[in-house]
Amino acid sequence: MVVVIWDASKHGYGAVVRTHKDRCGPGTLVVGTFERGLDVSEQVYREAIGGCLALEAAARVVDLHNSIVLLRNDASSALSALRKGSSSSPTLQDCATRMALLCSNLHADPYFLHAPGQQLEIGRAHV
Repeated sequence: MVVVIWDASKHGYGAVVRTHKDRCGPGTLVVGTFERGLDVSEQVYREAIGGCLALEAAARVVDLHNSIVLLRNDASSALSALRKGSSSSPTLQDCATRMALLCSNLHADPYFLHAPGQQLEIGRAHV
């Protein structure tokens, strides 16, 4: 099992990737900026895109093949869109497709968990 906890801002995203090996440790910190051309005009878009990028980064630092991946974030609307897509937003639908394709290619089983902002822990600091 792998846990990916992320948060996003207008500048990019930050995430912590944890496996059973670092159950009590800090995990691996990954950060990134948004690619040019992505629609990050709304917070829900930033969180959804940040989730895709965080999972892609996590796949570079740990082996996600055939794993259960818990994806934690404080934006319930972004989590919902990543889980089931969005017929009203092309941006969110693109994110859901990107996430689904990555998980399919990895044979990973994603679970989307909401964590209120005050409880969303990245590293040892609360966000």
